[in-house]
Amino acid sequence: MILLLYKYMFLNSSLENLLLERIPKAKTKVLAPPTDLTSFYKNKPDYAGNLKIVRHSSQGDTKYPKDFNDKIKQILAIHKNATIRLMPAPSFLDNPRVFAHKRNVPSVKDFLGMGNVFWYSLPDGYEDQGPKTICEALASGLAVIADNHSGAKDRIKNNVTGFLC
Repeated sequence: MILLLYKYMFLNSSLENLLLERIPKAKTKVLAPPTDLTSFYKNKPDYAGNLKIVRHSSQGDTKYPKDFNDKIKQILAIHKNATIRLMPAPSFLDNPRVFAHKRNVPSVKDFLGMGNVFWYSLPDGYEDQGPKTICEALASGLAVIADNHSGAKDRIKNNVTGFLC
C-alpha cells in the first residue's frame, strides 16, 4: 500500500477552509506572506496626540470601496482633528482634508511612521490574501482597523493588535 501525504499552505484561513470543505482531512497550514519587517520595527508611533490614520495600497483604486469618500466624511465629522493620509489615494478621492501621497513617496516604512492607526477597508467581495501591508503596519506599532474577512482576520488579534469590523 502506498500512502501519499499532501501538505497545503495558504496565505489566509478563508482559502484553507475552501480546501478543507472538499478534502476535510487535508494537512494544511496558514502563514503570513514572507516579508522582511526589520526596518518597520524602528517606527515609533505617537499615540499622545490626535488620531493619525494612514493607509497604503499597491493596487490603486482596486482596493478602495466605492463609498470611501462617505467613510472619510464620517470619520472626520467625529474626529475633528484627525488626519488621514493615503498612499496612493484613489482617483475618486473628494476630500481636501485628506493628504494624498504619490505611490512610494515617501517609502512605505516612513509613510507608516506618520500614523498611529492603519485603516484597511476593502470593497465588498474583495478577498485579500496576505495582506503584507497589515504585517508592515503591525510591525510599525500601529493598531489596525480592517474588515473581518480574508487575510485581515488572520493577521489581527481583535481588541489587541487592532479591530476587525
